[in-house]
Amino acid sequence: MSRQSEFIELYKRDLVKAQKANDQQKVSSIYKKIASAYAEAEEWNKALEYYVRSIDIDEQRGDQTGIAKAYACIGNLFYAQQEWDKSLMFYSKELEVEELCTNTKGIARAYNNVGTVYAKQGKIDQALESFHRSIDLKDEIGDIKGKMSTYDNLALVFDMLKEWNKAEEFYGLSYEIKARLNDVVGMADNLWRRAKLFHEQQRFQETLDLMAQSISLLERVNFPRVDHYRAEFNNLLRLVYTD
Repeated sequence: MSRQSEFIELYKRDLVKAQKANDQQKVSSIYKKIASAYAEAEEWNKALEYYVRSIDIDEQRGDQTGIAKAYACIGNLFYAQQEWDKSLMFYSKELEVEELCTNTKGIARAYNNVGTVYAKQGKIDQALESFHRSIDLKDEIGDIKGKMSTYDNLALVFDMLKEWNKAEEFYGLSYEIKARLNDVVGMADNLWRRAKLFHEQQRFQETLDLMAQSISLLERVNFPRVDHYRAEFNNLLRLVYTD
């Protein structure tokens, strides 16, 4: 039995108890956990089924926060399957609910989600508008941590456009926050992304330097998949210095 299957079995046992106790809030929460486990296992239809079940209960309870969360998660499901139109539809539903609740943090998060789909669809102006709205709202409420993902997304858009300096600028802004929060894995990921940016520009020595810095950070926290990064570094090293 896989790890995710074990989680699902445990959650379903908890579900029976919650249903017997008629604890609808807990039932909805467990439905979301089961859905998330199915999503991790890439059993998309089962994941969708349990998210919809949670929405049914949240609607009965008037739990708008729970509904918005489920819509976002369903958007993530379709995003993972590259079904952009469906993903956008559910992220837009998330945005509608968050705006109804005047939840600024949730609205900012939803704009970030919407922007990622527009970027995948090649609707660059709409993507940038969504990301900048997200940043503005996060600035308004002081959500420093929340800005990281949006800065990273902006960097990816400018990477797509081959506007390297702007991409580097937004990666830099993201890195500053991660360093301030002492998010070592996040810092390593950021350096690795910037290394890829240099690689695309055939700036190989700078690519290797950033890769080495990233690996050093991952080693510091005993990151479990660091060997994958070492292998990619070594492959590029051989390519640059033997060809």
